[in-house]
Amino acid sequence: MKIKTRAFPHPVVGNGDDVDAEFQVAIDPPTADGTNYAIAIDILTNAETLKQLIKQKKAVFSLHVECSSTMYRKHFDFTTYKKTVRIPVDHLAGVVEINVVARAKKSIPQYKVKRSHADFGAAKFRIDPGDILALAEYRTFDTDIDDNAIEQVSSVFEVRPSEDGTIMQVELGRDVIRITLPKGDFDSYKALRNSTAMATIVNSSVVLPALTEAVATVKSASEEFEDNLWCRVIRRKLESESIDLEQPALEVAQHLLEHPLRRSLESGVVMLEDVNNV
Repeated sequence: MKIKTRAFPHPVVGNGDDVDAEFQVAIDPPTADGTNYAIAIDILTNAETLKQLIKQKKAVFSLHVECSSTMYRKHFDFTTYKKTVRIPVDHLAGVVEINVVARAKKSIPQYKVKRSHADFGAAKFRIDPGDILALAEYRTFDTDIDDNAIEQVSSVFEVRPSEDGTIMQVELGRDVIRITLPKGDFDSYKALRNSTAMATIVNSSVVLPALTEAVATVKSASEEFEDNLWCRVIRRKLESESIDLEQPALEVAQHLLEHPLRRSLESGVVMLEDVNNV
C-alpha cells in the first residue's frame, strides 16, 4: 500500500501544503534476531491539532506493514511517539513496504486543523473512524539484502560455463547477474580466481563489463528488473555511497567496485616486480 501525496477531502498533515506543520517519522534499519524483525520508529510532529487528538485518544498513529512476497499485511496502532514493532521473520521476504500515518479512532463531526492551507478557509469537516489525518514519507526495506551484500556488490554475480557459447554473455533476468563464459575461458577463470595475485585482475576483466551493462539497465529506468536482487543491491549501494547515477554507466560501475582497474594495475605491477626480482 503505497501512500503518496494525493487529494483528500480534508486537510492532512504531511500531504503537500495542506497544513503548515510537520509529520516526520524516523525508522531505524530493521534488525533481525533470528526470530523476529524489529522495526523501531520515532515520530516527530508539531501539528497542534493532531497532538491534541492523540492525547484525547480520538486519533492514533498507525504503522502499516505489507509484503507482497508473503502476502503479509498488518497495521499496528499506538499513541506513543516512539514504538518498536516485532514481526516473525518467516512473515516477511524480499521488499517490505512501510507506511506510517495518523488516523481517526473516533468520529470527529466538526474537524478543523490549525494552520491549514488558506484554500480550506473556515470549513469544518466530518471525520469518520479510520480517516487519515497525517501521513509520512513512504518507506521500504529489503530482507534479502544484508550489510555484506551492500558492501560487496560482487556477491550478486554468478560465473558459469556456457554449453556452446563462444563469447562472454551476461544474463540479467535472475536474482543474480549470471555471466557465462566459453568452456575453455571458464576453466582458465576458475584456475586464476583462486590466485591472490590474479584474482583482482580476473574479476576486473569479467565482473566490470557485466556490472557496466547492469548499471546501464538501471539507468534506463526500466521496471523490468526492479524486483531482482541484483538491482535492489545496486540501488542500495548507490544510495549508501551517494553515487550519482547520472554519471556514465562505466564510471558508476567503477565506483561500485571501488576502482577495480586501479587495483588490477597495482596487482600487475607487484607481479612484474616479483618476476624481475627472481
